[in-house]
Amino acid sequence: MLLAFSKVDRFSINVYREISRELTKLSEGETFSLYKYRDDIIVLLERELDLPFTDYVDKLLDRLNMDTVVYVSRHEMRNPRPLITVHTPGNWGEAEYGGKPKAVSLSNAKLQSEALRTLYTLAKEEDLTGEYEVALEATHHGPSLDKHALFIEVGSTDREWNDSRCVKIFKIFIENLPEILRKSTHNNLSTIVSIGDLHYSTITHHVLSGEYNVGHIIPTYVSIDHQVVHMCVNRTKPRPDKAVVHWKSLRKDTRDLVVNVLNRLGINIVKRK
Repeated sequence: MLLAFSKVDRFSINVYREISRELTKLSEGETFSLYKYRDDIIVLLERELDLPFTDYVDKLLDRLNMDTVVYVSRHEMRNPRPLITVHTPGNWGEAEYGGKPKAVSLSNAKLQSEALRTLYTLAKEEDLTGEYEVALEATHHGPSLDKHALFIEVGSTDREWNDSRCVKIFKIFIENLPEILRKSTHNNLSTIVSIGDLHYSTITHHVLSGEYNVGHIIPTYVSIDHQVVHMCVNRTKPRPDKAVVHWKSLRKDTRDLVVNVLNRLGINIVKRK
């Protein structure tokens, strides 16, 4: 696994510094350095680019014979509030912030869901859950990779990015990554995708409670067409058993299109009002 940080990201570099003493330098690229961590984990430190703009990681993972990258990142939003978030990167439409248009990374539903549960547990142990919301976000922003990619984030202002408690729980998360990976691999819960959801997913509590694992999430503000639905299903691993369709948030013509595509793909539909 590759674990990615960026010097231009306040929260990311704060977490990186906490593990830096355990790193052994391996090599340097044009804008990044690679370090050996532990248990087959390699750390990437990007020196110039913000993490959503690191599409070069695709080729790097090929070179390293790896198929997964976890990005440690800050979270930003228009109306800031304290958040700990997890999501798959990629663009359903235009590439407004990194990545490629109409291209989403592979979503490892097992790892994404286990990461969410682990961060929630760590936040609870640190007495943060009364102050920070732990949320599953819809798929958004770059990079667009042909590998499994996951963002774990803290937001949404300098106060949270510099919160030593958040840095601590992310450091613990990273220390436990081999166990998190093993646990996710042996997790046999049903895999779902969510279509027409809110950006901060309304199914977060279902994932936290262990009801199922979730891969890609298409938010209601996306213009949904056949390609988008196909990407949602085909770029989620393992292949989803079900799609939760948020019925009232979609126009009838969009609902009809979604149902038609899902039926042809053999995906069971769960209507959510």
